[in-house]
Amino acid sequence: MVKASVKQLAEAIYALIESAKTQKELTETIAAYLVVEQQTKDADRVLREVERLRYERDGVLEIVASSRRNLNESTKQVISQIFEAKNSKIVEQTGENLVGGVSIQALDKWLDLSIRGRLNQLKNTNLGKG
Repeated sequence: MVKASVKQLAEAIYALIESAKTQKELTETIAAYLVVEQQTKDADRVLREVERLRYERDGVLEIVASSRRNLNESTKQVISQIFEAKNSKIVEQTGENLVGGVSIQALDKWLDLSIRGRLNQLKNTNLGKG
């Protein structure tokens, strides 16, 4: 039996999004299929492809913003402007692992404005070697 490609899986999931009764039902269906077909390692690639399809077909850009605290509305607007998104959906992830700032990802673009990211940039700039 031939396994479905990442693009084929993304197309099928995109079609399921409209017909699924609940988010939980959709998630369980996708997870069950990936497990049965032994394609769990492709899950991230499949979901990125679904995001790309949604952006191309519906004009909705899903932006994942990770920060220590919830973002205020003005910050969300700035994030949408950074990605030049007319119709965006910002998914917030908060956690103690970020000291401060925000890390943003949409499709294949990633912007790290976290304090840890800035410190790593500074550490890697070879300061004092000139």
